[in-house]
Amino acid sequence: MKISMVILISLVVMQGFYSSALAQGNPSLMKSTECLEQIWVRTKPTEEEKKFDLDNDVNLHNRSFSCFSSISATEIHKVLSEVKKAVATNDKARLAKIAVYPFGYWVKTEKPTEYGYYSPKEAQNEQEFIKRYDEIVVPEFQKIIKCASLKKLLAHRDGVISLATSYIFFSKEPDNNKDIVRDFLNYPLRLSSISLFVKRHENWIEKNCK
Repeated sequence: MKISMVILISLVVMQGFYSSALAQGNPSLMKSTECLEQIWVRTKPTEEEKKFDLDNDVNLHNRSFSCFSSISATEIHKVLSEVKKAVATNDKARLAKIAVYPFGYWVKTEKPTEYGYYSPKEAQNEQEFIKRYDEIVVPEFQKIIKCASLKKLLAHRDGVISLATSYIFFSKEPDNNKDIVRDFLNYPLRLSSISLFVKRHENWIEKNCK
């Protein structure tokens, strides 16, 4: 279930790291050029895109997008640009098209739940995403997306990156977890979930969105 992934994402990060290490060698020891060359077989970039990938591969904590997440900077830049444009123009349909379904997110509640005054929810498809747009694209989300950049993203495991200390997640996965194990890196990178907004996310905004 997608909501379970949102709640437990911190637990699978290390698991993903070790599985990636076994599959392609320790990411921290591999060179970006080696990892990018593997990715370029799949993405078939132009020379300009190759240069962009090389210039922007290192992100937070000196991690490499290509070695830790098997994703190129060009792939990330394209989806981040799309999200920025959609949010800036309040284009609900445009943003809904670049989300993974079911799409997990959190909403504030009037009564306390087991998570405090928040509750996890899911949008099952584009229509539901558009209908619930205002409770998904909250002011905090808008602020974070507005000041987001490649250098502020964090590479996790194969096919997964996050923004704002794991508040917003992007991943390569099909809708409804179909064929999730087989060739998942061939899927486009998309907006996949939004975590519960807590103090560390507020601190991130104060530090990065001046």
